[in-house]
Amino acid sequence: MIDPIIHYGLKSCAPFSWSAALQAVSCDQSRELFRRSSEHRICSGTTFVLHDPCGVFSSLSLCNGGQQADFDRLLADRQGQIQMALIHFHSWLMSLRTVDELFSTLANGPLSAREMAVLKWVKMGKSYRETGLICAISERTVKFHMSNIAAKLQVCNAKQAVYEAQRQGLL
Repeated sequence: MIDPIIHYGLKSCAPFSWSAALQAVSCDQSRELFRRSSEHRICSGTTFVLHDPCGVFSSLSLCNGGQQADFDRLLADRQGQIQMALIHFHSWLMSLRTVDELFSTLANGPLSAREMAVLKWVKMGKSYRETGLICAISERTVKFHMSNIAAKLQVCNAKQAVYEAQRQGLL
């Protein structure tokens, strides 16, 4: 989660240049990671992202290691084809997962009991403040749990977390 490209991609739905991701970075650790990667000629590129219906995040990054002047134009001209290639490859990879693997993931219960309680109250329309009062925890702790829930379910916000948990049969 310190890779600025992945971090930015988790919040994006369209292809983006690495320079756009770097402008949004505030973490020194992320900047250092990108600085170190530039020592290996990994400094300029574009990332294509995919958030599938199951909440799984995928990305395809293309690096301009040779500093080709027309790299951005070439990617822009083929943007649709590259995005479709990512979609097809992701779909193929997901098809390799067996039904047993999918049910095993669900059976392991990715959420703790406290996270399940918080998610249940949020699902019922309670505010974070109300949920905190009900669960005898602070509003800040509710936000912390919701952030962990969203990360575990690979979604971006509370509404998506409720939807994904219901879809997976967790709620």
